[in-house]
Amino acid sequence: MDMVKREGAALYAIYDLQVAAPDFDSHNFLVLAEWTRRQRKLGQIKIIVVPEENRRWDGARQFGNKKLDWRFDNLLLPSFRFLRSCKSIFICANRDEAQKLLDNTENEIFPERYSTTHPFILNTPDWTILLANMGEELDYFRASERAVELIDGWQRTLENPKIVTITLRQSPHQVQRNSNLEAWSKFAHILSDNGYFPVVLPDTEVSLLALTGGFEGITSMPAASINLDIRMALYEVSYLNLFVSNGPAVLGFFNSKIRFLQFMSGELLSDTSAMEQFHGVKYGSNPANLNKFQRLVWREDHVDVLWDEFSRISEDIDAALEEGTYHDSLRPDPESQEDMIVFAERIAKYGNWDLLRTLARWMIKNERRRFTNHFFAGLAEEKLSINSSRSNLTLMKEQFNLAIQYFDDRDHRDFKANTIGRYIYCCSKLGILPESGELEDFIRRGQKGKLDNEVFSELGKTLISLSEHSALKGLLRSINQEDLLSSNTINSYANLLYDLTEYSSATSIYETMRENGILSGDTINRYGLSLEFTHRPEDAWRLYHSYFKLGELNIAALFRFAGLSKELDRLDYALKIFEWFFDNGGRSSVLLTSLSEIHSRLGHFRLAEELRYQAGEARGAEQQNEVSFIDHEIKEENALKFLHNIAEG
Repeated sequence: MDMVKREGAALYAIYDLQVAAPDFDSHNFLVLAEWTRRQRKLGQIKIIVVPEENRRWDGARQFGNKKLDWRFDNLLLPSFRFLRSCKSIFICANRDEAQKLLDNTENEIFPERYSTTHPFILNTPDWTILLANMGEELDYFRASERAVELIDGWQRTLENPKIVTITLRQSPHQVQRNSNLEAWSKFAHILSDNGYFPVVLPDTEVSLLALTGGFEGITSMPAASINLDIRMALYEVSYLNLFVSNGPAVLGFFNSKIRFLQFMSGELLSDTSAMEQFHGVKYGSNPANLNKFQRLVWREDHVDVLWDEFSRISEDIDAALEEGTYHDSLRPDPESQEDMIVFAERIAKYGNWDLLRTLARWMIKNERRRFTNHFFAGLAEEKLSINSSRSNLTLMKEQFNLAIQYFDDRDHRDFKANTIGRYIYCCSKLGILPESGELEDFIRRGQKGKLDNEVFSELGKTLISLSEHSALKGLLRSINQEDLLSSNTINSYANLLYDLTEYSSATSIYETMRENGILSGDTINRYGLSLEFTHRPEDAWRLYHSYFKLGELNIAALFRFAGLSKELDRLDYALKIFEWFFDNGGRSSVLLTSLSEIHSRLGHFRLAEELRYQAGEARGAEQQNEVSFIDHEIKEENALKFLHNIAEG
């Protein structure tokens, strides 16, 4: 039981429709509000819904106003009732009315810094994943008693009560995430043949239409597709619930009664960053708030995969029930908790600085004398100071000074390379960068004549990122011929020269690497660019061409080879490669412009004009940051197949 300040004291949770949609992300907002209520020891939550002056979020374009209003009534408002602590819901007529309510809240509001003039929302899943990794149990949602009674009454009429729900996604938006209907219909019949009772929940968009496409003879429940409370109750009593990457799956994330498999689909399966950046979940893993019978599946929804994963979890469920360990397994699976430093590194990688600051403060509270904790706290304060007026560099300096203090308390030879790089970062930001001799001591780990390439590479990249070019040049002067006998060291050395724009020096090192057969990957591209920057385009073309024939160019080098071929009027190569990029989904303005220019030179004026128009559209979309796919994101394995075919031919 919560120890509350007083039973009537409330947390006012503000859901502002100017910055938030009436969608399933509202569940993350509710979980964060409930956690905040418990932390502040308040007796209840009162939700204030603030109307929008204009809809700024993407959903406003994705849905029309009629659909948005329907989702408000049938998705957002019912979601609020899943929290037992939610006692009141205020739907404001305008923003002035909302402000009057806020003026009487005794500052017990969520989000803490909210104002009607500067609205913001905390509703992204990475925040709930943070709480889960901190060890918080987020089992907050339940269906109403009445909804459970209705579903129980229906279930008692079934001859086979072992219900398996299949929630379909059949949306005209983000179609790449939709269910593989052919596979799911076949799988539904397999379930039926094996003694289960499959129940299909169609997408809400088509919930009142008859099931077709192989689902004939399978039970559907349109009521659960429309009524969120009925949906939650059905999921709670079902033996297992099956989803793709669709919104209703979130109902199971904060309700331990709901056993489920969610088959990741669309870009959440194909693009590592899509899941890690917005959801905070390491690609291929299970979120820390889920129990052993709640799993993400990182495989496409083919029939054999569906049956394989279903068989695996059903064996685990049945074994736990038989052994009497089932109820103990309903708490979050401790094996899914992620190391907090690794989690912090991923948050920093994607630039979620508010989240990083919260995490760093928690880490410091639990382990005050740790360098890395203070580094991340300082980094968050620095970035927030740059990006807004909500923080200041004084806090950054405090944290970086503490980080340096705890670093100096230990022998630097005990630290990993990335920790030493972070130490140099702190020193640079405080204006106390070590002299060249001390930097050399780091890369040699205090042992004369023996170089640690991992530390050397990390320090070099850190100094480049900080624009500490003089310090880097001093570090490079400490590298001797014996050091360069190591393939890893000579590669790092050449790339650092390139980063310093010392292209002539870099070119001579790359040439040595090529002679020794250790030139590969991105280094080929850097060598080629160095040749171009030193006014040797023919040499650069011959370099790319030689590795092109061997099938050893990566995506970036392949694209550059095509561009250089166009510039040198070798249109056969340029056209062949650029068309391959186009056929594999490339649609950047650079690619389309290049293809337009080539076809114009070849006299294909109509096609050239069409491509020029497409390039203009692509350029406009890129400027609005609406393009999520660029040519260099084409899968490397596809490029390797293409190059292999060229080499064979």
